[in-house]
Amino acid sequence: MAYQLDTEVTGEYGPEHLNTVHIREVRAHLAYLAGDHATSLGWYLHTARLRATIQGPGHPDTEEATRRVYSLWRTVPDADAPALGAEVLGAVTDIHGPEAAVARRTRKRLQALAASRAAGSIT
Repeated sequence: MAYQLDTEVTGEYGPEHLNTVHIREVRAHLAYLAGDHATSLGWYLHTARLRATIQGPGHPDTEEATRRVYSLWRTVPDADAPALGAEVLGAVTDIHGPEAAVARRTRKRLQALAASRAAGSIT
């Protein structure tokens, strides 16, 4: 149903419209509820980029979208987090720049994950 609605909304408003963003955020949330973190994160990254294009990187909705991405990523199991975190870091850096708070937090979490993996492989 979400796919059908996305198709209809995108057909009516186009791919770079806030109505399209909203339905794709619903798709992201549904994927999250289904436990598909990678798909959910992919949709949220997509919508954050769309918001940056439509509303600008400094718009409060865009900033909230990237916070959502980061928060969701933090809930991903550690085994999947490094690969998905690289995607998060790329997106938030593209949108807000490498020194934005969300980019710094993402790098710090990726470093902690790498250190944890390294410590786990030593023992």
